[in-house]
Amino acid sequence: MAAADAVRVRIDYETASPSGEEIVKGHLLLDLHPSWAPFSCDRFLKMVDSGFLKEQRFCRAISGFVLDWNYGPCAGTAAAADTHSQLYSELPWAKPRELDATGALQKNLPGRISFGQEDDGSTKTEVFINLVDNSGRLDALGFVPFGEVVGATGPRLERWEGGQLGDFNFSFGDIFFEGGASEAKAKVRTNVLISGGNAYIDKTYPNLTRITSCERVGPP
Repeated sequence: MAAADAVRVRIDYETASPSGEEIVKGHLLLDLHPSWAPFSCDRFLKMVDSGFLKEQRFCRAISGFVLDWNYGPCAGTAAAADTHSQLYSELPWAKPRELDATGALQKNLPGRISFGQEDDGSTKTEVFINLVDNSGRLDALGFVPFGEVVGATGPRLERWEGGQLGDFNFSFGDIFFEGGASEAKAKVRTNVLISGGNAYIDKTYPNLTRITSCERVGPP
């Protein structure tokens, strides 16, 4: 049963076929739990309410690991006049310090969503959904779940096979560390993507699964 303070968010998405001629549509339902990680919930809901997540591409989809997205504004940080680019620039890098909060810290189990972070533990907008049990790999590094997938158009989470979601585009995998790239090279690639936004993403990684809408749909 969902916690009394939980907030439900619906993410609608679509994936184009390699030719771009066919479109598969789907949705995810997320229950966010302030009782788990209050800072993270507040930040994510701010992005939901502002429309920041709409048109985001699931740009780092790694089978057997994570579904990772929301690195920066859709228009890219180079588009300084864009409302969401301004929000991104104004949103401070922060160390959530959920360990010092009153949240009941959770493990990075399949279906749970956490914020990504830099080497120093700071975070901005990047989030990921665990596709497998990553608790042994990520918990000790300070990645704190703040919600979980509770519904989807595809099979229920516990029956996902191979750590994938069937109607998402996983063809590009880990785009930042592709080819055994170093940490420095991956950082450069990340910064290029954040600066260029969807114009760069769609040219370099065509037909990635994209978010068509994201909104609160009330408590569970």
